[in-house]
Amino acid sequence: MSSQFPVIDVQANAPDLPEQQGTKEKFWFKDSDGRDFLFKRIRDNTGEHWAEKIACELCSLLDLPHAHYDLARWKDAMGVVSPSFVPAQGRLVPGNELLAKQYHGYDPKKFFGQNDHTVKRVITILSRIARIKPPASMDNILPEMTASDVFIGYLMLDAWIGNTDRHHENWAISIHISEGIRLAPSYDHASSLGRIEGDKKKEQILRSIGGDAAMIRYVEKARSALYKDITDQRPLTPLQAFEEASLLRPGSSTYWKNKLSNISDESIIEIVNSVPKEMMSSFSVEFVVCVLAVNRLRILTCVEGKK
Repeated sequence: MSSQFPVIDVQANAPDLPEQQGTKEKFWFKDSDGRDFLFKRIRDNTGEHWAEKIACELCSLLDLPHAHYDLARWKDAMGVVSPSFVPAQGRLVPGNELLAKQYHGYDPKKFFGQNDHTVKRVITILSRIARIKPPASMDNILPEMTASDVFIGYLMLDAWIGNTDRHHENWAISIHISEGIRLAPSYDHASSLGRIEGDKKKEQILRSIGGDAAMIRYVEKARSALYKDITDQRPLTPLQAFEEASLLRPGSSTYWKNKLSNISDESIIEIVNSVPKEMMSSFSVEFVVCVLAVNRLRILTCVEGKK
């Protein structure tokens, strides 16, 4: 029997500084020990909080560097809290700034339809700038892994959970005088796992004649914020983005696929069942488990040897 994830109560007078990136209501605050935390409020009638928490726990199963998230409540607003992953006296440089410096004409302010944001360009930047090291958590797991190797793990996570929000501000590097330059942990995974679908639609997909066919059609509709080529008008799906990266660094793809393959169904179900029942309907629980099962099979069977 799984225990429920705790819900953190954020003090009413907690807000310190607003967070400028993104579209959700966010603010920074300090806990009783003086540590910096970010509160992100969910949009109405969505499961963004449980999607973010589930994705966080799935990252832990993969040993994938990630921002930690806890379910949270501020006044009457539900959301998640996350401690800052930027070292004290360090700074975060998002991908749009890196791409604008490396590629002439790249518009760092173009948020939607940014077809200059290609998988190859991101992998190239992370490989070309030799000083970019992986997140510190990888030092004791696989010291020889590069920043681009780890980023491919981020793309596999996106394909697994159906994350549609890996835009050019949702990956970054951190710069610190003693830590050096590192790829930032993966963050902002709330746009995933069918978090905006109502129970009626979820039931319709789950009970559709033909078994997993309806679910496969559903997950194939997801679009990432990454493109294959700068001339493309439509972004890749999360799975296609991972496939594209796999062609560039097949050894990295194999490593992360093996990590995914070794995760038990029981551990996944335990995570999903740990979300408080009042936050997540039974249809949402069943739907998320099905999404993860279908996407895992797609990753493990469709990427190998892709040309």
